[in-house]
Amino acid sequence: MRNFPDIDRVQEMLDEIAMGLPKEFFDGLNNGIVLIEEEKFHPETMMNLSKLNIMGEYVREITGNSIRIYYGSFKRLYEGSPEAYIKLRLEDTLLHEFRHHLEHRAGVNDLILEDKRNMERYRERWER
Repeated sequence: MRNFPDIDRVQEMLDEIAMGLPKEFFDGLNNGIVLIEEEKFHPETMMNLSKLNIMGEYVREITGNSIRIYYGSFKRLYEGSPEAYIKLRLEDTLLHEFRHHLEHRAGVNDLILEDKRNMERYRERWER
């Protein structure tokens, strides 16, 4: 059986990462960072043999803004990896989602465009 930290340990890792970020990053993130137990797939890839996991997402709702991190997606991709590596991937994902948050607050959409280009490259690979 392959090993992966339980959801409580992953929450601790996220908290440790978040504590090292500037407090200004959290302005306007009134619903905070939420660790979701489920695995999430990109809807465009649900019919593919190799589904594309969503690791995290920046969510803007009428009730507020949040960053969601998907525990199940991390477990699927990184089960059996060293904890230090998992924490590094969590940090990369969290910073990516914070960039979405900060760009939204600044009225910039560079990362949204970058994500769209990455998805287009993914589609091109699957259409071959």
